[in-house]
Amino acid sequence: YVVYLVGDGGTGKTRMLKKLLSLAKEYPKTHLVCQSFIDLYHFENHYTEGLIRAIVSTLDGNGYLIETNRILDQLSDERKHFTSKDTIRELVANLTEEFTQALIRISQEKKLVLMFDTGEKWAIPNYKSSAKEWLFNHLLPQLCNALIVFAGRKEIRADQTINNIPGNVISQEFKLEPF
Repeated sequence: YVVYLVGDGGTGKTRMLKKLLSLAKEYPKTHLVCQSFIDLYHFENHYTEGLIRAIVSTLDGNGYLIETNRILDQLSDERKHFTSKDTIRELVANLTEEFTQALIRISQEKKLVLMFDTGEKWAIPNYKSSAKEWLFNHLLPQLCNALIVFAGRKEIRADQTINNIPGNVISQEFKLEPF
C-alpha cells in the first residue's frame, strides 16, 4: 500500500506521520517500522545511494541489512580513495540490488513501514531523480507486505511517476485540511 497525505502547509501532515509511526511501532513482532520519517526536502535523498542510506539509518534490520551495510561502507571507502567512476557505479548498482532484495525479504516476513515527508519535492514537473525512479518503478512493485506513506502538498499526486506505480500497488490519497 502507498498512502499519500496531501495538504497545504500547516495542515498537520508531519504531525500525522509522527502519529502513524508511533502507532505502527506498537507491533514490533509483526512490523518492521522506520524509527523516523525520511525528509525528501534534503537533496541527498534524491539520489538512490542517499535514499538507501537514509532508509538504512532509520531501520533496525535485524540482520537483514548486513550486506547492504557492507556495501555502504565499501562505497564510503572507495569515495575517500577517489576510486574510478566505473567502480563507484558498479558498487551503487550492487547496493541498489542488494538493498532491494533485503527489503523484499523483510516484507515477506513482516510488514515493512516506511514514511516520507515533503513529498512534493519529487513532484516538480519533469524532475528526474534516480531515487524516485528506483523507489516507484523498481522497489515498490516488488514489495509484498509494505505500507509506504508520503506526506506532501497537493502537487505530489500530479507527478506521473508517483501516480502510475507499476504492478499491483494499491495507492490512496487522504487530503488534510485546516481545522
